[in-house]
Amino acid sequence: MNGLYYNEINFGMGLFLGVAGFSAAIIGGMGNFYGALVGGFLFAALQTIGTVALPIPSAYRDVFTFAVVILIMTWRPTGLLAEAPSERV
Repeated sequence: MNGLYYNEINFGMGLFLGVAGFSAAIIGGMGNFYGALVGGFLFAALQTIGTVALPIPSAYRDVFTFAVVILIMTWRPTGLLAEAPSERV
């Protein structure tokens, strides 16, 4: 809709939205709907905090957000609400 409004469509328009959505799903845990939901809310909260609370310009909000995503992934590689792994018998 944005591309139609501005009469300009290019191949990279949804790239950042895709990366942000995938990062939110990774934070919450793959294979869990509620994990993806929690990850999306956490990702949005991190971007808001990065814009409002930090003394740095809001242009760095994505850097702050993805740095926190990297820290979360080093702490819990499967996500916050990941599925329990199934045992092979």
